[in-house]
Amino acid sequence: MALVRCARAGQSGRLLCDAMLGGKEYGSDLAARDCYFYPFAVAARAGR
Repeated sequence: MALVRCARAGQSGRLLCDAMLGGKEYGSDLAARDCYFYPFAVAARAGR
């Protein structure tokens, strides 16, 4: 399970960097990253 999380974190990092650099490699953008991570941020904040 930890290996899957590590791979997912690495992929997220690559997609974030790609979005910050214009999305030329993977076609990602910052708005899509925000839509993906916002629910996680809200859930983490609610868990406090």
